[in-house]
Amino acid sequence: MVLSHQTGVRIPVALPASLTVTRTSPDDAGHRQIIVSLDGESWVTLLYGQSATREVPPGPHVVKADNTLMKRSLDVEVAPGQRATFAVVNRPGPAMWLFMLLGSPLLSLSLTRVD
Repeated sequence: MVLSHQTGVRIPVALPASLTVTRTSPDDAGHRQIIVSLDGESWVTLLYGQSATREVPPGPHVVKADNTLMKRSLDVEVAPGQRATFAVVNRPGPAMWLFMLLGSPLLSLSLTRVD
């Protein structure tokens, strides 16, 4: 609640929510960047070991991850003051090392909510 200086009335104010995306799984191959967008806008590019957090208004949002080979998307609804955490992982695919010799490792991208 916030007190209005003009009327002296307490006005309810929605607290912002926050979204965190991490790329810290030991299952991650550690190759290629993962580009994360939120609601159609570019947010962050993550390398292995990195994470990012940002405040968002409460309500529905779309988180997308792209490793330039595969794309994943999740719809999320966050309440005022809620914190939502997501993990992105580039998992090694079959014969990844053979494909690396050809210049493009075969990776399986996952985007999951972890809280």
